[in-house]
Amino acid sequence: MKKHQQFILLTILFTFIIFSIGVLTRYIIDPVGINNTFDIGLRKDVALAYRTQQYVELNKIQPNTIILGGSRVHYLNTKDIEKYTQDKVYNLGLPFGTLEEQYYFLKHSLENFSINNVLIGLNFYTFDENLKENGSDFNKAIFEKGFNTFYQIKHYLEIPLFKYLKYVYYNTFTEPFYKDGAITPYHQQIVLNTQEDRRWENSIEGYREKYDNYLEWGETNLEYFKKMVKLCEEYQVNLKV
Repeated sequence: MKKHQQFILLTILFTFIIFSIGVLTRYIIDPVGINNTFDIGLRKDVALAYRTQQYVELNKIQPNTIILGGSRVHYLNTKDIEKYTQDKVYNLGLPFGTLEEQYYFLKHSLENFSINNVLIGLNFYTFDENLKENGSDFNKAIFEKGFNTFYQIKHYLEIPLFKYLKYVYYNTFTEPFYKDGAITPYHQQIVLNTQEDRRWENSIEGYREKYDNYLEWGETNLEYFKKMVKLCEEYQVNLKV
């Protein structure tokens, strides 16, 4: 009986050690750039967890102006906006960003930072009553409980490590892809270097695949937008749509 108990305890201990090593390894590699504690020369792939990375970085920067919207907003250079606002600007543009996601980021920002200006870039698809699954890592719970130890471990366990290492192996870049949440001009140029015809065809095909006959107007997402406008009124911030 004692040998049986020892075997169980050793198995549990071994499993815990392996689990801890796995989490620690992922923490050190830090694929998305959540903690940035160790610099081992690997480029971060923010695209693996946009929402989580932006939540963490947003709280670190604590901006006075935020930009909300989808992927097109993601291309806005924060320095261009700073010329007008004269304060810290952070870009919260999210690929296939929903109004629900934008609402929670806005609410969190207004409640925790000294926000003066809010810029919102609207897309028609965000008002669709039956939005297609965007495969995002959005988690409402971190806005209520913070990015605590549980959610940090969850993040590192869910990141596709081999996919990330493959990305690093095949892509050697010299400039940053993102700055203050925004896509950098360097990143934009890489996108534009794709042959124009192919880029156009890929874009159209993407819309057909995801949004062909998709627009079904409804009140659900419109309500989120109404709540966003109301929040800006309550906090007396300058809202530009």
